Amino acid sequence: MTEFPAIVVAALLGALQGFTEFLPISSSAHLYAVPYLFALNDPLLDSLAFAAVLHLGTLAAVLVAMRREVVRLTSVALRFSFSLGRTRGEPSDERLIVAIVLGTIPAAAAGALASDLIDGALRSPLVVAAAVLAGAALLGLAERLGRRERPLEGIAIFDGIFTGLAQALALIPGISRSGATISAALLLGFN
Repeated sequence: MTEFPAIVVAALLGALQGFTEFLPISSSAHLYAVPYLFALNDPLLDSLAFAAVLHLGTLAAVLVAMRREVVRLTSVALRFSFSLGRTRGEPSDERLIVAIVLGTIPAAAAGALASDLIDGALRSPLVVAAAVLAGAALLGLAERLGRRERPLEGIAIFDGIFTGLAQALALIPGISRSGATISAALLLGFN
């Protein structure tokens, strides 16, 4: 077994996540599969802080890529909040903000209730591999069944909650959060 310096492993995993960020591939799977496949044994790889830092890089990439949408929705939310509801944005933007907020609740609740399970038994290579395959199957099914008739401007509260429930599945290492989101949107008929 060859030992690589922690900085090399961190750089490789960070680059891998960056290259695959906008694909429906689980970033958590990288954090388990690469060390497993290459027999890397470094305490850094088991650190939740390390995983969090890698995910902050992922968040930064998304914020840069989606900066116009993030700025638009943030300004609508801030104007609405600071005006105590007197200043309104586009109704579709307001519905999207509400759907996003409601969509965070299922994953937050599942994470709080099942954190021991998520951090323990679900981190085995077999579970991660099975989750990757299950996520791919779900995405394939959604691709075939999705009607693609609804524009995003037609989003409703139920859509946000349903998508949030799908995203809660991404707490299982190997399930892609973007893949779960895309699958939910397709199943809801979004284009």
